Amino acid sequence: MKRTALMVVVLIVAAAVSATAQMQMRGGMVGRSAAPGEDVELTGRLRLVKDELPVLIVGATEYTLRIAPALSAEFTVSNNQQVSLSGYLVERTSRDLLGTSRTVMVQSITIGASTYVMPQTAAGMMRGREAAPAQQPGRMIAPPRGGRR
Repeated sequence: MKRTALMVVVLIVAAAVSATAQMQMRGGMVGRSAAPGEDVELTGRLRLVKDELPVLIVGATEYTLRIAPALSAEFTVSNNQQVSLSGYLVERTSRDLLGTSRTVMVQSITIGASTYVMPQTAAGMMRGREAAPAQQPGRMIAPPRGGRR
């Protein structure tokens, strides 16, 4: 009886350790969002590096920018250019657990005298709101049955 109880406890602990390791490998437990989707308005200078996400530098703080293709196709920028933007801030503990990474999901950006705003359909998808049914993952709209009439 004691042996069986000990084996059950060992199996439960092994399963818990395995599940925790799998979540960490997928990034599930690395970092926690402080205030998902907090609205922010920022002004700073852009740092652009080939094959990397753009970074907005405001004082000593850096924000990684996520700009949807629907918005980024509307404007051009250059390295070290002054811009103002609004969007949703997501702060997470960095992977090395030594700092905080800050990401802004950009909704609008002002470059010079021009302001570019995210189209509403793309804005809802970035914020995690309902998208059009055909765009929701795993959902298809079936054609009407019976062919043409």
